[in-house]
Amino acid sequence: MDRYARSSIFNIKGGTATIGASAHVNLVGGVAGRGIPLQELYREHNVGHPAYVEYRSQCWGVRVAAESLEGINRRDGQLHLLGLGDLGRW
Repeated sequence: MDRYARSSIFNIKGGTATIGASAHVNLVGGVAGRGIPLQELYREHNVGHPAYVEYRSQCWGVRVAAESLEGINRRDGQLHLLGLGDLGRW
């Protein structure tokens, strides 16, 4: 199932507001991807770009993620044992 969302984060004390939109799109054969561009409203610059690609089979799945948030880059890998839990960071 494809999922689409919009998010807003308001920091009243710091005077910042961040908006984002995400799309989780199921592709062919158990492969899916997601991207979430984040935009700072008042300073008009991009805050971050988290994204992942995942593959799911009947009882297991693998996700590879990359994120750039305020100049900090991160890469993660995750193994999903569907119905049992997850191994890895996310």
